[in-house]
Amino acid sequence: MGEKRRYDHGAHQNHAQKKKKSSSANSEMARLNEKYPETAPYAKVSSHYDSSKDLNPNEPLPPLPPISDPYYAQAPFNHSSTAHFDRSSAVNDLSYERLEFLGDAYVEIIATRIIFSRYPHLPAGRQAQLRELVVKNVTLAQLAQSYDFGKRVRISNQEIESAGENAWTKILADVFEAYVAALVLSSPADGFETVEAWLTQLWAPLLVAQEKPVVNPDAKGALARKLVSRGVKLEYEQERKMEMDKSTSTQKYFIGVYLTGWGHVKRHLGSGTGQNKVQAGANAAADAMEGNKDLIEACSKMKAEFDLQRKAERLNTVEEPAEQASVKR
Repeated sequence: MGEKRRYDHGAHQNHAQKKKKSSSANSEMARLNEKYPETAPYAKVSSHYDSSKDLNPNEPLPPLPPISDPYYAQAPFNHSSTAHFDRSSAVNDLSYERLEFLGDAYVEIIATRIIFSRYPHLPAGRQAQLRELVVKNVTLAQLAQSYDFGKRVRISNQEIESAGENAWTKILADVFEAYVAALVLSSPADGFETVEAWLTQLWAPLLVAQEKPVVNPDAKGALARKLVSRGVKLEYEQERKMEMDKSTSTQKYFIGVYLTGWGHVKRHLGSGTGQNKVQAGANAAADAMEGNKDLIEACSKMKAEFDLQRKAERLNTVEEPAEQASVKR
């Protein structure tokens, strides 16, 4: 009975603590709402990414989604230097600098959703590289230029000059992100989905070009079945150091495949490149089977004869003890 009282007392204390925390949280929310009320509606974000449509790198430039709310229509192209308002109190005045803050986050999350959904086989590090490729300033600036955003930007020459080298690239990237934010804000119900579908189309050529498929995923296994036997080996070695392509933020490995056996010592059969060692090795094996067909076929025949001989020897070894046992009986 005493144990039940202790249990009830503990439960009562836990309930009281939870109630106190809940009350405190509600109080803080009330203060937040009073001091910093929402000025824009939250956009509806789908819980999953729709990957039903294939990436098509050959599609033409998709139409620019229009901004439905006039309030947001010009804002992505306005720099604060061209606006005439008191910056300390202009809550409702928008410039691309303010919108870019939100658009940057939307671009990042959309890129993450696309890559997470379409490239589940890639390690997290490679996924991060792909994301960086599509969201970096150079990429976004190029997309902005495709829609002639540069002609619509309102910014003072003084601001461009003070921004320094590569200023225009950064400005165009910011404007693109601001446009993304304006699209979402102008259509809270479906703006996010509209932007996600649009960006998927825009990024398709980049994503498809970066993830070049392995020529034959089973090339290493196929080459081994043709050549490897007792005392014969294939070695995959790095032919030179990995290189980093700064323009695409991707790694490039160089692997060669070498044969020791069938009268050869470290005979180079083929070379391959890839974004990881596994891919490069598979491409090296495929290169060997394509570029050294005659040599591989000749060695494969020797392997077949050798394997038959070994099999016959094993059978003889098994049969001899059986015959000896029969004679003894």
